[in-house]
Amino acid sequence: MNAVVLPGDQRGPRVLIVEDERVVATHVQRSLQDAGYVVTGIAANAAEVTRSVAGTPPDVALVDIRLRGGGEGFEIAEWLRVDNDVPVVYMTAHTDDDTLQRAARTGAYGYVVKPFTIGEVKSALQVALYKHGMDQHLAERERWFSTTLRAIADGVVACDTEQRVTFMNPAAERMLGYYEAKALGLTMSDVLGRGGARVEPVARALVNGVAAPFLLENERGINGAPLVAEGTVAPIMHGERVLGAVLVLHDVTEQRRHDEQLALTDRLSSLGTLVASVAHEINNPLAYTLGNLGLAGAELERIKSQSS
Repeated sequence: MNAVVLPGDQRGPRVLIVEDERVVATHVQRSLQDAGYVVTGIAANAAEVTRSVAGTPPDVALVDIRLRGGGEGFEIAEWLRVDNDVPVVYMTAHTDDDTLQRAARTGAYGYVVKPFTIGEVKSALQVALYKHGMDQHLAERERWFSTTLRAIADGVVACDTEQRVTFMNPAAERMLGYYEAKALGLTMSDVLGRGGARVEPVARALVNGVAAPFLLENERGINGAPLVAEGTVAPIMHGERVLGAVLVLHDVTEQRRHDEQLALTDRLSSLGTLVASVAHEINNPLAYTLGNLGLAGAELERIKSQSS
């Protein structure tokens, strides 16, 4: 969460200090206040942190890794980050590999090593606030893109460089007969079927970094209905590096059925024209022949009557 600044209010970011050494905590509090920060509270354990956050949510937290009674600093930092979206900067006198690796795993935005200067603390807080703001911005953009892709009627499937599915929207679920939860981590060959021939355009896009046309036909989606889909598979690029590929499919089943019906109608029309032409060609000589037969029959009757 970002600091709230009202018109005419020059207060800086809100900081929660989690430190059980009161002298250290008070020194940090005063130094931060002198620098324009707002200290929302000093907490020595998880219960005090919970009460402080409920009263005045902070924008960032300074957390001592090793608190008395068991190192619950990591657990507090995890709760602040996951449940409250509060970025954490660790304060620690321990720089061993195990401590630093655990700090990284809990998603901390930085740490300062005791004994530290207030300048180091301020720098770490500013970096944490900036990085957290960027993470929020990126997460918001990702939600916008994800919502947009899930709402469009075309099927969208994304994969990484190993052709493992990383995203599938509802339209693609219906087309391919896979729900996203089941498809994630499967290969494009698993999802698209028909072996290497079906995923060859995907491989070409990943290797060559160029878009390629894609055709999917004679498939049955989740609802069991026949499917014909046309689309394009294109590489996902970052500069010159290929990060993966995205396949966009447009359902043309009804269009294909309509085109086939039109083609059938055209054939039937052509057949009707041909039949009419043939009938015309047959009727003319047939009428001539029948006419002559009629005359011949009448002449025979006349001859017969004369001879009797």
